[in-house]
Amino acid sequence: MMLGIIFVVYQCLQIIALPIVGLYLVVRRFKGKPVFGNVAQRFGLVPRVSAGKKSLWLHAVSVGEILAVQQLVADLKEKNPDAVCYVTTGTVAGHAMACKFLAADVVSFLPFDFLIPMVMVFKRVRPKALMIVEADLWPNLIMIARWFKVPLYLLNARVNPRSKKRMKFFTWIYMPLLNAFEHIFAQSSDDVQAFEELGVRAAKLSVLGNIKAFNVVAKRDQLVPCVRQHARKNLVLLVGSVHAGELDYYLKLFATLKPLYPSLKLVLAPRHFNWLAQLRASMAATGYASLVWDEQCAQLNSAVDPVREITETILQQYDIVSVCVLGKLFGLYQLADIFFLGGTFVPVGGHNLLEPAVWGKPCVVGPHHANCQDHADRLEQHKALVKVANYDELEQQVRLFLEHNERRMQAGQNAANWLGNEAVMVKKNLDQLFKQLN
Repeated sequence: MMLGIIFVVYQCLQIIALPIVGLYLVVRRFKGKPVFGNVAQRFGLVPRVSAGKKSLWLHAVSVGEILAVQQLVADLKEKNPDAVCYVTTGTVAGHAMACKFLAADVVSFLPFDFLIPMVMVFKRVRPKALMIVEADLWPNLIMIARWFKVPLYLLNARVNPRSKKRMKFFTWIYMPLLNAFEHIFAQSSDDVQAFEELGVRAAKLSVLGNIKAFNVVAKRDQLVPCVRQHARKNLVLLVGSVHAGELDYYLKLFATLKPLYPSLKLVLAPRHFNWLAQLRASMAATGYASLVWDEQCAQLNSAVDPVREITETILQQYDIVSVCVLGKLFGLYQLADIFFLGGTFVPVGGHNLLEPAVWGKPCVVGPHHANCQDHADRLEQHKALVKVANYDELEQQVRLFLEHNERRMQAGQNAANWLGNEAVMVKKNLDQLFKQLN
């Protein structure tokens, strides 16, 4: 009954908003910004699944969600070899990443959430089940799935404080939509409790764990460890995704500690490469031997392993190395004795904490870690991460890690244990989901 009311209200609001939406898209197009992706797909003309074929539909809105489901898609294909794995995404960047990294049979843009395009996509895909990752809750998508009797699953669902406030204000909309799902697999028990407080029936809820942990373990296992046996020659501080405004913190830290620990090395992996001139100048100003190691410098080719080259050659010649080659940070975690999360000493909010954790690296984060608050809190609870508020605390904590090897190594082991347990839980719960899809 409530879904029917929402359906009517939603269609009326869409009719009213259509001219505004159209104008917005035209303005974006005029400014040269991505608008449609594939126009035909946005209006429902998505690739058609052949008659008689079973399709399993997975929707992941953008880059973060796409990268989180790499292993899920691979396992889905392995356990359902005769089914069509159909992936939709909501952004141009997400679509590009899905085409590049997912082993899906079909990758398409999700149509705009208007009635006719959404009916068309269900007619053309004919899914046996629809899995939505995280929180891309489009009313027509959900309601039409119900009317076509397509089981709905919400994966990796979570309720952060900001979204919880919004959901409570619009509870009359969110509660029926969320209860339309066959099952909601939440990231944590706290998220399960939050969904229950919003009115979702307890029988529809269970803890999945963080699917990104499951994916990052698989990613690590596919990468042959190439530097562990060499990294112990030096003590390595690794700053991942560092931003310009916080560079001086880490250079000062290194200059202070290097006289005390002669084998100490600093490896920087900038988040962006548009400030390399400043980076070179700041590194040179320390007086230590430094190198900005970019693609030209590395002379990348199929026969060269850049991470091994840095470990075996570059770090023997230089004290400070900035790695400015895209896609190499994940391998670089193997180098680190202590990892520092970039974007946390500037008001950016931080980046990925699961990747250093999967390599068993103790982490240090600054005061601005809102983008990874949940992971930071959990790692801190497991004594795998230290939060610092300023430079003095940063130096103090790093000194403790360097002076007490057992403490540093235990923190790294705690990180690996937490992430490994999370991945095992996710795999177990996904296996239960896959059984329901057969």
